[in-house]
Amino acid sequence: VTLWHGCTALAKKDIEANGIDLTRCAVDTDFGRGFYTTTLERQARLWAWDQFFRWRARHPRGTGNQPVVLRFRVRRYSVT
Repeated sequence: VTLWHGCTALAKKDIEANGIDLTRCAVDTDFGRGFYTTTLERQARLWAWDQFFRWRARHPRGTGNQPVVLRFRVRRYSVT
């Protein structure tokens, strides 16, 4: 199955360098702390833009960041 995750380019770099760190995930989200994915690419795109605009509000003069969508391919069932 293909899963999508929307984030920013800076978050993507961190994920590539350090993996997914759940301690860095927000606690006050819909279903609690976690790394959120979706099966809908368009939903991940919306999440990416949301994260980018939040980052932009905190860093109005910041550069070098943009919305990014990550694709994960995972097995639906484990192979024994």
